[in-house]
Amino acid sequence: MEVFGLYIYENKNTEYFALSNSFLLLEEYLIGKQNFTLNKEFSDNLIITYLCTASIYETMVNEIVLIPSNAYIVLNIKNKTFKIHYIDYKENSIPFESEEGLKIIDKWVDKWSYILHSLKKQTNNIMIDLSGGFDTRTVLSILLSSGIDMNELYINSKNDILYTHRQDFKIASIISKKFGFKLNNFLLNKNGTNLSIKDSIFMSIYTKLGFHKEFYQQTKFYSKPIFRFTGSDGESVRHKHHVPIKKYIESLCSQAKGINVNFEEFYNSSMRLCNRSLALLKKNKKYNNDYEISADFFYKGEIRHHYGKAALELFLANQYTLHPLIDPDINKI
Repeated sequence: MEVFGLYIYENKNTEYFALSNSFLLLEEYLIGKQNFTLNKEFSDNLIITYLCTASIYETMVNEIVLIPSNAYIVLNIKNKTFKIHYIDYKENSIPFESEEGLKIIDKWVDKWSYILHSLKKQTNNIMIDLSGGFDTRTVLSILLSSGIDMNELYINSKNDILYTHRQDFKIASIISKKFGFKLNNFLLNKNGTNLSIKDSIFMSIYTKLGFHKEFYQQTKFYSKPIFRFTGSDGESVRHKHHVPIKKYIESLCSQAKGINVNFEEFYNSSMRLCNRSLALLKKNKKYNNDYEISADFFYKGEIRHHYGKAALELFLANQYTLHPLIDPDINKI
């Protein structure tokens, strides 16, 4: 459910609630059956954001909320009621250099090595992303330590003029030469069934609409699953937004600058939205400092919506995205 998300609609006036792992399908189901209203402050924030919403639990509908990633629901079928319980996963609670911290690192490396070995016994349709960045190099180090022949894996490094790919490829080439493996050394099995235009569009809409603004149109459903190891979520480990929570929220709400909108209106609207998420975080967890709150806000908001929704869209095309850097174990450190 973590990738899909779990959405709950509640009408307290009629003592009615409904659950779904799809926000849009839940909304469509409720049309004509229940009343719901637009969450303007969430919508304002989504309009000005660069990529995805940072809200931890709200949606575009006031009466529908996304259950936080550290929560679960207990249903009472007899009474037709539910209760949300929260789990403290002890994120950012163990010092890296401590004995316990080092044991977690060892366990983490062993676990992902085991996952790679298990997959390799079943398929060669395994892709390893490698750019020049810290995140993909970290994931690569785990795979190198596994003892698997890297030339039997597809090491994916783009060499085009988009973004920083050309420079990334140069760095990846140096790494591959040092460790004795080739980049882009064979083609993955991408045979499959071509998707209709409708199915392709709907896969993006039903996974991302209302949360994420970058859609990837899948053209086929692959007959054999593709497994992709990526470090593209490493911002959570590096604590990219390592700033006090007030400054972090201000950066989220200031994205309307330079856009042809009423900045003050969008800023204030987004600020109210983010402060409600902040209140939820503080309600269910104790923090040692403001920096920890910023990291948790980023992890449970932007990281979940950005990489979670992207992974779901690929999953529906039979591609499995593996994220060692957002492993719950490593996030205890």
